[in-house]
Amino acid sequence: MGYQQARTGLGHGGICHGFKNSPIQSNSYREYIQTELIDSLIQGIEYSVSFYVSAGDSCGKYSSNIGTYFSNTEIDTVIYPNANLNFQPQFENPLTNVLNDNIGWTHLSGTFIANGGEKYLILGNFRDSISSTILNTGWGSIPSLVKSAYLYIDDILVAPTDSLTSINEFHSNDELTLFTLSESEYEIFSTNNPINSYEVVNCLGQNIDKKNKIECIFYTN
Repeated sequence: MGYQQARTGLGHGGICHGFKNSPIQSNSYREYIQTELIDSLIQGIEYSVSFYVSAGDSCGKYSSNIGTYFSNTEIDTVIYPNANLNFQPQFENPLTNVLNDNIGWTHLSGTFIANGGEKYLILGNFRDSISSTILNTGWGSIPSLVKSAYLYIDDILVAPTDSLTSINEFHSNDELTLFTLSESEYEIFSTNNPINSYEVVNCLGQNIDKKNKIECIFYTN
């Protein structure tokens, strides 16, 4: 489908989210990414979903139709062969946000209120061929790909909106660095001030670790 360097890390995913045979005839062939969340979503909590996309630069089509659907159960793809999943996504990219950048990464984000119990994230185009907007790229050159709209996907994040707001509102002149040694061990370094106490909290506000008094502090030049 082309080439794109990962936005972060060493790899990324990709899906065909649009397919069109001709200006008259089209079909609903779709690909989706599905993953199990670390924890089920909590009823009544507002969540933020965020991810980055980049258009496949060998494809002859592009589409701005993509969204995320959160399901309580795993979706069985055998039931929906080569067709769009007929679900109402909790987040859908607005068509005014055109996804035809094949050089950089475009950031998509939105918020929704969880019904509770959602355990799986499914990402893709949930619209059928009639309601999808699939346009020519002008850069596709491989004959087998001129009918396809493809998106690379990286850095998907789902978290309670309040947790992200608190992070954005936190400002400090001190620089903190954290190194994870194992599931239960980590090191925290401060460049300017000694650390006398600390508290580790996850995205749900649950306390993971806390220490009110540090017995030994090491200084390095």
